[in-house]
Amino acid sequence: MSTPIRLRLYMRRFLILLSAVATFGVFLIQPMSPVRATDSVPAEGTQPISTSRVVVYHAPRSGPSVNAIATATELEAHRSETSDAARTIVNFDEVLTGDSLSDAIAEIEDLPGVIAVEPSIRLRASVIPNDPLFATDPATNGQWYLRKSDDVPGAINAEALWSETTGSNDTVVAILDTGYTDHEDLDPARIIGQADLISADVIDGEEVFLSANDGDGRDTDAHDPGDWVTSADDEQFGGGCGTEDSSWHGTHVSGIIGATANNSKGVAGINWNTKLLQVRVLGKCGGYDTDIADGVRWAAGGSVPGLADNPNPADVINLSLGGYGACGEEAQGAIDYAVASGAVVVVAAGNDNENASNATPANCNNVVVVGAVNNRGTRAAFSNYGSIVDVAAPGAYILNTLNDGLTSPIPSPAPGGDEYRMMSGTSMATPVVSAVAAIIMGENPSLTPAQVEQQLQESGRGFPVATTTNLDCNNSTRRCGESLLDAWGAIGNITPVSAPSVVVSNTDLRISFRASPNADHYFVFRNGTRIRNALQSTTFVDQERATFTGTVTYRIVGKNFNNTESSPDENISFTVIRTASRPIITVQGGIESATINVNWNPSSPAITKWCVYLDNERQGCFAAGVRTKVISAPAGDHYFYVRTVNANGASARSKVKTVNITLD
Repeated sequence: MSTPIRLRLYMRRFLILLSAVATFGVFLIQPMSPVRATDSVPAEGTQPISTSRVVVYHAPRSGPSVNAIATATELEAHRSETSDAARTIVNFDEVLTGDSLSDAIAEIEDLPGVIAVEPSIRLRASVIPNDPLFATDPATNGQWYLRKSDDVPGAINAEALWSETTGSNDTVVAILDTGYTDHEDLDPARIIGQADLISADVIDGEEVFLSANDGDGRDTDAHDPGDWVTSADDEQFGGGCGTEDSSWHGTHVSGIIGATANNSKGVAGINWNTKLLQVRVLGKCGGYDTDIADGVRWAAGGSVPGLADNPNPADVINLSLGGYGACGEEAQGAIDYAVASGAVVVVAAGNDNENASNATPANCNNVVVVGAVNNRGTRAAFSNYGSIVDVAAPGAYILNTLNDGLTSPIPSPAPGGDEYRMMSGTSMATPVVSAVAAIIMGENPSLTPAQVEQQLQESGRGFPVATTTNLDCNNSTRRCGESLLDAWGAIGNITPVSAPSVVVSNTDLRISFRASPNADHYFVFRNGTRIRNALQSTTFVDQERATFTGTVTYRIVGKNFNNTESSPDENISFTVIRTASRPIITVQGGIESATINVNWNPSSPAITKWCVYLDNERQGCFAAGVRTKVISAPAGDHYFYVRTVNANGASARSKVKTVNITLD
């Protein structure tokens, strides 16, 4: 019985399940690399891998037969229709997990000609509930994510983008997802090709199409028949799927990218002209990573079993899917092929509020990883984060096209067939980036995928400061990406940037510079390394200053889409004073006088201020150049001291001086 697997950490392979619902968000998908038998045993406390499918890698036409595999494992085994000369995809009649899976893999690895064996796991998208109270925030009404960032900090400035371009009909965006439903706001004329790559499940030795839910295997129809899961389905999959209504996830993603604009209906897509390549890889309980990898390869123009080659290779491939584990050979190979063919592969970071390095395909090479922000421009609470996230985009309460059928789709234009609902997830943020990436490629078709990724990052805005540290994208441990996507900035204006000037204070490393006309944003470099991205103000304090000593070199780069210009290097000699030593204090007066002169001399360099205290009450703080303070005090014994503060915030107190004031 072929059983889908709920994605968990440490999985090597998996299936993808989608998260949707009118109120839900989705995930990403991706395959994993070949693993040895020992690798398939999960770490203590983690969810064990369960699957009824493995991938056997071997030299072309030199692999073991299915009978040999069945004999070695003592299991009923069946060769999948999607096997090819260099890999055999084997379906077993029972679900394997833990030792049974490890033993089966070990037995197969010992067969002649076998290079590696890996479990094939179902990937699944994660569901994000739509908080109705948050949804009533005025800034989340309608398509807030397309508005001016001056009005809604998390928005992408689409109106300014559209004043320059609405996209090119020479570009193609592939949507690898659940497929699509017919909808009044999705123009069928813009669908340039389609394919269904969901292969058969094997249950009790028979091929069935439980995941596909359309009665057949691979074909050229990517319509979404629904991905609802009943308790009976869940049992056949071996558990772990749960029960759920159909998500219509692919329909929602399609609308974000390319819903018809200016038709007096529904919503507007971000890219008004790009062609859509619909590739169905997810069904009930998600989809196998092997099918998804084939979908990536097919979308990029490569050959896969069961389908004719795609005559319209994609410029951008959208993967709003995902699971957990290392990036596998199958996935990385498909991605590398796509990128070498000129396609930008955009993937979701994941929705588990954890480091995205645990999620795949986010942890594969050569992909653009997308995190999610809310309307305030701060990290959406569900979004994964970390150093591998490349760019952030709106992903909370994203309104777009949907179907209202609980199981099968309601036909368009019947009531419920053409719906518009909000969904949340990095699955929603990903198509926002894919749509803009296609616009960049339409403006400059000669750009490589790496250059498009760089443009997405460098043209973005800085992140607003969040009131909650864990949701602040400026927090180095909760990093949301290099920048916040700005659609208008991504195509830029046409006026050259002039060089900014830079001045650096050698006490607190406060960097200030003259604004450069026509620059959209700035980068700050320290000793040749970029330390601040997409800076929009003209001042910046180097927060790592307390670690420096010696000469530090700063440079400011102004940037817009067409041009960059650097300031000259500014060299600063900076000696770090990590601790402050005591100043020397003298007190004059006190005998028959109510006026006291408190004087001090510095014993620490780089002082920024002095604070004078009388009887433990601060009398004031003064600039570094001040050396005396006159204080009036009543009769009696009084004590005085001075506290110094240096450029790094370190402070030290002088010795206490006691004075007796006697007044006749």
